[in-house]
Amino acid sequence: MKICTRAMVVFTMVLSVAPFRATADDGEEQAKSAFNEGTRFYSAGKFTEAAEAFRKAYALKPSWKLLYNIGQAEASCKRHGLALDAFEKYLAEGGDEVPADRRDEVNGEIDRLRRIVGSISLMAPAGLTVWVDGVMVGTTPVPGRLRVAAVVEHQLELRNGDAVVDARRVVVAGQETIEVTMGGAATASVSPEGPVSPAPVAVAGPSLEERQLHKLKRQSKIFWIVGWVGVGVGVASLAGGVVMLAALGDLENGPYLMALGGAAAIAGTVFLIVSRRKKKRALAMESKVAFRPLLAPQLTGFVLEGRF
Repeated sequence: MKICTRAMVVFTMVLSVAPFRATADDGEEQAKSAFNEGTRFYSAGKFTEAAEAFRKAYALKPSWKLLYNIGQAEASCKRHGLALDAFEKYLAEGGDEVPADRRDEVNGEIDRLRRIVGSISLMAPAGLTVWVDGVMVGTTPVPGRLRVAAVVEHQLELRNGDAVVDARRVVVAGQETIEVTMGGAATASVSPEGPVSPAPVAVAGPSLEERQLHKLKRQSKIFWIVGWVGVGVGVASLAGGVVMLAALGDLENGPYLMALGGAAAIAGTVFLIVSRRKKKRALAMESKVAFRPLLAPQLTGFVLEGRF
C-alpha cells in the first residue's frame, strides 16, 4: 500500500455522504466547505491535505460517512495506521446503515491493512497530546495502542500545548507491538519549559515475510544485471569469432571465440530467466502485504463524486 506518490494511473473514489441541507447552520457550512476542499485536494493528488480537510469536516459535523473518505485519503498517502482506524470506526459508527456490499469491501481492506500495520503501546504522563508524523492522534493516557504503517520510520511526539515534551523516532514490523515510555511516565505532571532529550528506544525489525521479499528483489536485480552482461559479452564474442573466422581466416581462435561467446550468451539468458521468475515471486509476495485503495480506474484525472 513508504510525501504521497501520484500514480499515472487514474482513479475515482466512490463516496457515500449525507446530502447537505439548504437550512444548514454556520457549522454545517464550514463542514461543507472543508469537505469540498478535501475533494479538490484529492482530485489534485494531494492526499495528505485531503485527509486533513476531511478530518476538519468530520470535526465540524461528525458523520460516520465521512470516515470512509478519511480512510481513503489516509490510505492513498500510505498512513496505513490512520486509514485502518478510520475504516474500523466507519463500520462501528455506521452499524446497520452501512450497505452490505460496502461493508464487505471495507472489511476486505481492513484485513489487508492489519497485515501491514504495527502497534505502539505508549506509557506517558496524563494530559499530554500525542502526535504521530505531525497528526494529533489523542491525549494521554491513550486508550489501546497507536497503530502505524509497518517498516516505516515514524516521528512520535508528546506535546504540552505547543511545547514538545518528548520526541522519538520509531519503527515497528507488521502485526507486531513495541512498548515506548516517554515524558518521564512516572511523573503525574509535566512542565512546559522545554523539550526533553529523546532517549533510545528499542524497535522491532522487519518481519520474516518482509525480509524474504527484500531478498527476492535483491536477487532478481543481481541476476538481471549479470544476465545482460553475459548476453552482451556473448554477442560480442560471437561477432568477434565470426570476423576472425570469415575475414581473417583464423581457424584456431575464431571457432574458440565463437564457442565462448555462445556459452556466455546462453548463461546470460539463463540468468535473465531466473531473474524474471524471482521478480514474479516478489510481486506475488508483495501483493499480500501491499494495500490497494478502494478506487476504480476511470478515463481522466482524479475525480471525487458525491455531495456532503
